Amino acid sequence: MIRVFIDTTALLAGFARARRGMALPTYLSDPDAERWTFEKNVFESYLAFRGIGGKKPDEGRGRWAEANLKDSDDPRAVGAMSSLYHKGDTPQAHFWLNHIESFVGCERAMRFAEAAGDENNTLNDLLHEHSRFDSLCDAFRDFLRDCQIRVLPYQRVFGSLSGRTVSAATLDGLVRTTAIPSEDFEIVFAAMSVNVDIFVTDDERLITSARSLGLNLPLSAGSFCRRFEYDPAVSELKQALPAE
Repeated sequence: MIRVFIDTTALLAGFARARRGMALPTYLSDPDAERWTFEKNVFESYLAFRGIGGKKPDEGRGRWAEANLKDSDDPRAVGAMSSLYHKGDTPQAHFWLNHIESFVGCERAMRFAEAAGDENNTLNDLLHEHSRFDSLCDAFRDFLRDCQIRVLPYQRVFGSLSGRTVSAATLDGLVRTTAIPSEDFEIVFAAMSVNVDIFVTDDERLITSARSLGLNLPLSAGSFCRRFEYDPAVSELKQALPAE
């Protein structure tokens, strides 16, 4: 059985299909694959639900919410909430979206709602937004479970649950000998920790920088493939494996 690591871009693309009732792509349904992702990929997906991307706008995470969250029971992206209730003040939108439950009934929340011009509806809308966001995160966790994707926790990759401690020297040496972007480094290291055969991602910069991994690491440039390249990549891998 091959081991497959699924990056954030591929997770989000598959989740969008699952929400629309569409057939899952092979990289999420291959019966001959053991599927993995990293806890950081899950957290990045949560941010994508809010319309928040990473440092590389071209990978598309920041536009996922705009493209996929259009139903009435879907949460709004933080930019939309900023315009609706906070006069374009994004820091205010972040604060109230994430902490509204703690402030319901308190004087500060009431003053905010009064300033917005509609006390009851404003507070109720924000409460519903928070609830819809939590529900979407729960649905994403269900999606991971249904696709039998194992989530590597930080503790297993970097310490206590693995029964080993990753030394600073190990990480320092790996950073010096590769060109993996800083926000992807932990993810690539996590994939190495479980010796995956294939790394599925649509992040073009990551695919390019993976050429720096060389030939003496648990993961090489040849392990990386885009979503649409999964089937040929698996076929090529199986042909290269020794016959049982």
